[in-house]
Amino acid sequence: MKKIILYFIVFLLIGNLIPIGFSTQNSQIERIKNSQTVQLEIEVITGGIGVSALIRNIGDEDATDINWSIELSGGIILIGKDKRGVLPKISANDSENIEIPFVLGLGKTTIAVTVEPYGGNEVKKIVKAMWLGLKI
Repeated sequence: MKKIILYFIVFLLIGNLIPIGFSTQNSQIERIKNSQTVQLEIEVITGGIGVSALIRNIGDEDATDINWSIELSGGIILIGKDKRGVLPKISANDSENIEIPFVLGLGKTTIAVTVEPYGGNEVKKIVKAMWLGLKI
């Protein structure tokens, strides 16, 4: 039993030292342009110990009551599989960061980020990643 615990701790430590990144070749971006002037864009999805995404308001008006979600699927995700929230406001030409601060998992994972402002259309970005312990 002690050997199993030791191997697990070594695996987690080595997992933090090996950089594993996103596969941009397999990314799928779905943008739905709004006929109104509130338009959001998911600029960047990054990893590390958690997952974060940068949401930019590329429209002419402030975006309000923005529902957002980050969902991980595939692989083995023990902690941090999804998170949802509401951003009160993103001013025109401004951005906000959303995140799952801590994720523990293993294997190939799909990360889906979705944002939808009040009175606007949903924007979704999907990327594939590889989790190794605490690192993406």
